[in-house]
Amino acid sequence: MSRSSVTVGPDGLQRAVQKILEELPKDADEAIDKATETVAEKAIDELKATSPIRKGKGGTPGAYAAGWTKKKQKGQTIIHNKTNYQLTHLLEYGHEVVIHGKATGKSTKAQPHIKQVEEMVQKEYPEEFEKELKKLL
Repeated sequence: MSRSSVTVGPDGLQRAVQKILEELPKDADEAIDKATETVAEKAIDELKATSPIRKGKGGTPGAYAAGWTKKKQKGQTIIHNKTNYQLTHLLEYGHEVVIHGKATGKSTKAQPHIKQVEEMVQKEYPEEFEKELKKLL
């Protein structure tokens, strides 16, 4: 939406307001996109910083944490683990230990790291959108 000054007489006020309202949805979409991009990047950074890192032998240490990324799909931005998506639920909630297809009767400890980021996104997204929208007005 342009920020140029316009002088409007009483009869032109309705047309001027209508024009502003017609421009707003396009700009609001831009504010949504910017807010989404900002919050998604922050969420990815937080996931990379707080994700569990493999210790011991087998696998590359930090591969899971480094795998967090985003993609756009059907108008949505999806944050996912590109390299080790199979581990997200297992690490977040813990799981039973199975060796060679046999249950051992032991369980791993849950390592919550996704839920806290989800809560951060739910809190910060509306704030970020409002901030972007105010820039347009």
